[in-house]
Amino acid sequence: MIDEGLRIYEYITDGEAIAIVGQECDGDRVLKRNMWLVENGQQRLIKKAGIEGDCGWPKMGSRFITWTTSGKAYAYDRKKDYIVKMFDEYKSYAELTNNNYIVWSTQTEEERRKNTGTASILNIVEIDDIP
Repeated sequence: MIDEGLRIYEYITDGEAIAIVGQECDGDRVLKRNMWLVENGQQRLIKKAGIEGDCGWPKMGSRFITWTTSGKAYAYDRKKDYIVKMFDEYKSYAELTNNNYIVWSTQTEEERRKNTGTASILNIVEIDDIP
C-alpha cells in the first residue's frame, strides 16, 4: 500500500517489493526526493534526503537496493536493514547486476584533481561474499 499523497518520481521493483523515490512538495515546488520501500504491504522510509541531496536512479535486487545521492553511491541491505555509502567522494554511481554483484564507479586521483566528469574505476562486490 502506498500512502496517499506520495508523489512518485522514480520507482523500480523486483517483483516482490517496490523501491520508490518519492517527492516531498510544497504545492508544485519539489522540496526533497526520499527513498521509500514498499514490502509485505508496508511502506517505510529508507533514506530521507538531507544536506547530501536528493535520492535518485534506484536499482533493485532481491537483497539490495542501490541509488545515487548527489553523485555518491549508496546501497541498502534489505536483509540487515542497513544503509552503506559505497564511496565518500563525488562522482560515484551504483548499479546491481543480476542479483550477483554490487558495482559502483569512482574517479581516479587524476580525474578528481582535474575535476573531470568521468569515473574510470569500477568497484565490484560479489553479493554472496556479504554475510
